[in-house]
Amino acid sequence: MAVTAAGVKIALTIASAAVSTAGAISQGRAANKAAKFQAAQLQQQADRDRQLAAQEARDLRDSESRRQAALRARVAGGGATLEGSPLAVLSDLAGESEFQAIRRVASGEIAANRAEGQAALRRFEGRNAKRSGLLKAGSTLLTAASSSFGGTTPTAGPVIGPTSANTFGGFQGL
Repeated sequence: MAVTAAGVKIALTIASAAVSTAGAISQGRAANKAAKFQAAQLQQQADRDRQLAAQEARDLRDSESRRQAALRARVAGGGATLEGSPLAVLSDLAGESEFQAIRRVASGEIAANRAEGQAALRRFEGRNAKRSGLLKAGSTLLTAASSSFGGTTPTAGPVIGPTSANTFGGFQGL
């Protein structure tokens, strides 16, 4: 069996396309895997942000509760009753401390939502990278097939006159 230069060229083109295709698919998969990993880390960060904010709010409430208890004890120790101005001050302090606790939880929720948004973006980017790798692989295969099998020009010009392709039973078609 004789090996021709055209045969070698076709074989090398096919081999090159196969390697490029495998590389494109592998690259897309790797980018998708990396994006999924980053998304998982960002989701964990969101969970930590929420937990930390909730713990800080609990700590703030506990601290403020102890502080208010100490203030009530001083007011009562000084002979005053918890009516009028002392009650209004304590009520204001309780309201302010609860506001700060709620604000801390909301701040943690905002940070968590930001991290979750980034995680969603990373997952989207990963899916797009995987798709892009598959498209690049397909394009590589099509280009190789075109140049190996369909991309050559005929050496002779077009056939003019009757051929087996344009005649039928002796009748010459248009």
